[in-house]
Amino acid sequence: MVANDIIEQCFTLIIEKKFQQAKELVSQNMRNTKSNRVMGSAFAIDGLISIESAKLSALPHDSNDVPKFRRILNEKESSIWSDDFDKGYFATWKKFLKFADEKGLLEQQRVVENPSKEEEHDEGS
Repeated sequence: MVANDIIEQCFTLIIEKKFQQAKELVSQNMRNTKSNRVMGSAFAIDGLISIESAKLSALPHDSNDVPKFRRILNEKESSIWSDDFDKGYFATWKKFLKFADEKGLLEQQRVVENPSKEEEHDEGS
């Protein structure tokens, strides 16, 4: 099984926008395995790299959505329909969410969709 520290190193590299290094770490440590769970984790990390390198965020934009996201990931991972690949995939996403929370990244995700509306609301108060 892939050590959690390798997965966390990948998360750190992704957050630091060092995508190529994260890809290399996955390639060196997770690709040559017969474990479906490890392959699921590798695909989850690949997805995180793709999302973040496209300047999108893999994290919920509203901190109120985090509990819902966690619940969905838990349901998917524990489903009787989930095989080892799925469990590795969803477990890695859960670890990323926890990692982001511990690093304080979830508080930074609040995005003002239309700043002028928020300014108007503040002025009218």
